[in-house]
Amino acid sequence: MPERIAAALGIPVLAARLPINLAGVTDGSRIWVDDRLTEVERRCAIAHELVHIDAGHTHHQPPKIETWVRRQAAEWLIPWEALWRHRHVVNLHELADHLEVTHPVLLDRLHHLTDHQKHQLAEGLAP
Repeated sequence: MPERIAAALGIPVLAARLPINLAGVTDGSRIWVDDRLTEVERRCAIAHELVHIDAGHTHHQPPKIETWVRRQAAEWLIPWEALWRHRHVVNLHELADHLEVTHPVLLDRLHHLTDHQKHQLAEGLAP
């Protein structure tokens, strides 16, 4: 999904060998993703960089902004309905696999659930 959205917006996604601690980068008009990423990692990196582009970011951002970008990307990649549909999967790595996201993206999503959403998941209440 993120790669198709990038293409529809005319944003090229280029594979490159990035430093080991970077999955993706953007200059605001193009996205580079590390060529060693798995398909799921690539999907998550592109979504992350698209959030940067949508926010008008063209270079490295401070930690507070990166946290916001991670949250936005996680909410985009894991809508509440998808999380609810897979609520019976208790192993986080399995849940990430079902949702086709990385474990860190899943943790970002879970960390930012509302109290109401946490209660719904804990009690098994329908949204």
